[in-house]
Amino acid sequence: MKLNSLFAGWLHNLRKLTPCLIFIAVLSGFKAFSQPVKISFIGNCAFKIQLDTLLVFSDFPYKSGAYGYMTYTLDSVYHGERGIALITHKHNDHFSGKEFSKTKLKRVGPKVSQKQLEKLAKNYGLTVKPIKTRHRWSIKHRSYSVQWRNRRIYFTGDTEGYDKLIEEKDFDILFITPWLLDKLQKDNLKLKARTIILYHHDDSQETYRKENAAICDCELIAPAQNDAYSL
Repeated sequence: MKLNSLFAGWLHNLRKLTPCLIFIAVLSGFKAFSQPVKISFIGNCAFKIQLDTLLVFSDFPYKSGAYGYMTYTLDSVYHGERGIALITHKHNDHFSGKEFSKTKLKRVGPKVSQKQLEKLAKNYGLTVKPIKTRHRWSIKHRSYSVQWRNRRIYFTGDTEGYDKLIEEKDFDILFITPWLLDKLQKDNLKLKARTIILYHHDDSQETYRKENAAICDCELIAPAQNDAYSL
């Protein structure tokens, strides 16, 4: 009888607490999503991306001025931080082994192993999905779908095809080249993304906004070097 009374009392208290527990769960989910993704544009396809305490670089460091593309200095954007360098391929305008040797970054590239990917998920809460995509003059090219908390981020790299991108569908942040965006536009395909960020571009942001206004109902950003955003 005494046990029944204790159980009834416990059940009564649990019912009273349930709305509070639901509220805490919802609030935790909201906080996870509201945690801003801070990005700054270095040049070409290189971005510095702050995910809470985790620092991620895309296609960095590259050889400054390679093939006539954007110039920069390593010490102006990198200050000895530890983090991850997500490399789509090894063309000089995307990666420089010489410059990389001066950093403390961990490289994730086309040859990344499953064990490395599992470590990223376990140690940093970062789920990285390498996607084999084609790019002229590059034997090994990878696009990346990245999940951090409940944010989905996609990096196309230099690929000329959008089939894998379409398969992945919805994104919170999509990094894409102008030529891939043009192909999607010409084929009357729309993207589901909250924010589209252009890289490997040269024209003004206003030009891209006008030409690609119909590509998605989202914000389209064509950053200038050193521009920074909180998304």
